[in-house]
Amino acid sequence: PVSLPLRAITDGMILAEDVFAPSSIPPFRASIKDGYAVVQSDGPGEYPIIGEVTAGSYGAPLTVTPGTVAYITTGAPVPEGANAVVQVENTRAAGDPGRVV
Repeated sequence: PVSLPLRAITDGMILAEDVFAPSSIPPFRASIKDGYAVVQSDGPGEYPIIGEVTAGSYGAPLTVTPGTVAYITTGAPVPEGANAVVQVENTRAAGDPGRVV
């Protein structure tokens, strides 16, 4: 085996075994995009926005239920009940304020 500081590893070298982190960082399911936290089985449609979750908040203070969505920013914890995030570029404002399609 060869031991090198990480700074010294160069192209052409590979790890001999997997490396595992002792804990997850961040310690919650985080959104990787700005958009709307949704219940995936709801499918496309028009939904009321029940709240907003932003990066830096810990533990989403709301729960997404079928038929609702929550605005979410990159790095924010995904609210309870949501199992997907639709990126904001794939949505548009609905006719009523506080709703999204």
